[in-house]
Amino acid sequence: MFGSTRLSAVIALVCFTVGVAQAQIAVNPVTAAGARGFGGFTGMAAGVALPGTGIGIATPYALSTVAGNPYAAGSLGVTPYGVGGYGLATVPAFGGPFAPPYEYNPPFFGYRQDPMNGYLTGVASVTTATGQYWNQIEQARLTREQARRSSFETARRRIELETWYERQKPKTQDLVDAAVRTELDSARKDPPVTDVVSGKALNALLNSVRKMGRLTRGPNISLEEETLKRVNLASPAAAGNVGLLKDGGKLKWPLSLMETQFDDQRTRLSRNIELAVDAIKNSPRGEVEPRLLKDISADLKALQDKVDNGQDELTISQSLQAKSYLRQVSAAVTSLRDPQVKRYLSTSAKGKTVAELMENMKTEGLDFAPAAPGDEAAYMALYYALREFEAGLSLAQK
Repeated sequence: MFGSTRLSAVIALVCFTVGVAQAQIAVNPVTAAGARGFGGFTGMAAGVALPGTGIGIATPYALSTVAGNPYAAGSLGVTPYGVGGYGLATVPAFGGPFAPPYEYNPPFFGYRQDPMNGYLTGVASVTTATGQYWNQIEQARLTREQARRSSFETARRRIELETWYERQKPKTQDLVDAAVRTELDSARKDPPVTDVVSGKALNALLNSVRKMGRLTRGPNISLEEETLKRVNLASPAAAGNVGLLKDGGKLKWPLSLMETQFDDQRTRLSRNIELAVDAIKNSPRGEVEPRLLKDISADLKALQDKVDNGQDELTISQSLQAKSYLRQVSAAVTSLRDPQVKRYLSTSAKGKTVAELMENMKTEGLDFAPAAPGDEAAYMALYYALREFEAGLSLAQK
């Protein structure tokens, strides 16, 4: 009686366990014996035969008599491994008591997939692709914004570079001031004779004296009247040189241009220039007839061409002398077209001292013009006097 009661308790416990397991674990409906017409197939066999039709899950704790249990009946009195020693019950894949409670479909039985898995996988792929797309769009926007910021930074740096370059680059006035200082330094020392007779050194000292002012504080240096007569004056903006025109326009030709091959052009040019100077002095407005200026220019051009083409007939020194004199004649012809030429012809350097000469030139707004041939000595004498006066006035300013 006691043994029967004990057996009944065990059976009830086992049945309760099966019920709980079946309530918690999903079971493939085709694993039940005879389900869907498969009759004597075990649940595992039916699940393998129809991949995708079930999850293939069974409980190893159900009784062997329960339909669909793939596990063989246990032997309570012989061995825990099933009937008859090593049979199918010993292979975990075929449902022995040590088989895993969940079947994972080994590869040699084929893969099974739930139909919902494909749908969910597709949705996941679309979602991933959409996220990547918008991520790339935002990344492109960020890259474009970075490029814009870089372009703004580049523009700013370009402006800074241009500003720095403009600060470093010397201004026009700086270049002019540097040239003036260079000319003054040269004039204060021993400039070339060409700078003196051209008036360049004299004008450099003249400008320095004008800037210092208060000429009465300078040394008292007298000037010879004969020296001043041979000094030419003109406006700083004057074109040409009136030095050759002061003696009534009478030209003093060098020997190199006294050759017979130059007679025709030389004679006409001398006569026409004298006529032009007379017309300037006698005309109320100091003008020359255009026809006369045209004839003068034509004869001058013919002389220049003959000198250039006849260099084989002249020595090197004669050729250089002839070209130099013709350049001075060309400057004189240019001054004939200047509206202020009458004023320049009637103006002469005046002053008993250097200070008086400087004051008169300042009042009339005149500078030194280039020397005419033969006036070089007068220009050198005036240069030495003006240099001494500028040095003394500079010391008096300190």
